[in-house]
Amino acid sequence: MLKKNLILSEAERKEMENWIQLTFGADQNLPIDVLLLILYKIHLLEEKIGRIEVQTKTHWVD
Repeated sequence: MLKKNLILSEAERKEMENWIQLTFGADQNLPIDVLLLILYKIHLLEEKIGRIEVQTKTHWVD
């Protein structure tokens, strides 16, 4: 079951590779492993939480 969750589509893989290069330096050629996948998923969750936070603040202010 865990392995199914770790499989990425081609678009997700490309987006993740771009994020890794921007985050860790474009000159590094890092292999995609489980730790980097976890870091990427945490990054996506942080973005979603940030959007929810902004939406909540703007909703209660208006």
